[in-house]
Amino acid sequence: GGGGGGGGGGDGPSQSVAAWNMALRARLQCGDRAGAVRLYGEMRSAALEPASGVVAPRPATDTLNTLLAGFGGSGDGGAAGRPPPSEWRWLLSDMGKLGVAPDRFTLATLLRLQTDLRRTRDVWRWGRGRRVRRDARTWHHLIEAYIEFGKPGAAPRLLG
Repeated sequence: GGGGGGGGGGDGPSQSVAAWNMALRARLQCGDRAGAVRLYGEMRSAALEPASGVVAPRPATDTLNTLLAGFGGSGDGGAAGRPPPSEWRWLLSDMGKLGVAPDRFTLATLLRLQTDLRRTRDVWRWGRGRRVRRDARTWHHLIEAYIEFGKPGAAPRLLG
C-alpha cells in the first residue's frame, strides 16, 4: 500500500511535498526504485494533468534531487558503478516540463553521476546555462572528476 492519495485538507500529508519527498527517499533507500517512480508519477500527474483527480503535491526541485541522488546510489565505486544516463536523464526532461529549476545540489549530483570528463564538462556547462549558482561542493565534484578521469594536472587551473 501506501500510495499517495488519501483525502484530508490541503495542509495534510497528502499535499506536503516534504512528506512525499521523504516517502520517495525511503523507497529508494529500501531498494524499491519502481515504487519511488510510481510515487513520483502521481506527483507528476497531479502537476501536468490536474483533471486526473490525483491528490499529490507538485514536484519541486528537492523532489527531482531526491530521485537523482537515489538513482545514482552512493556514488562509491568509481565510474564503473554509476548508472547509465538512460536511467536518470528523463528526470532532467521532466524538470523542464514541470518548470522546476535545478539548484546547486542538482548540479553536484549530476557531476557525481558522470562516467567521463567530457560528460562532466557538459554538465558543468548545462548548469552554467541554467544559471545554477556554483558553490564549494560543485567545484569539489568538478575538480574530483578531473582527478578521477586522468587529468589531475588540469585541476589546479580550476582554482583560479
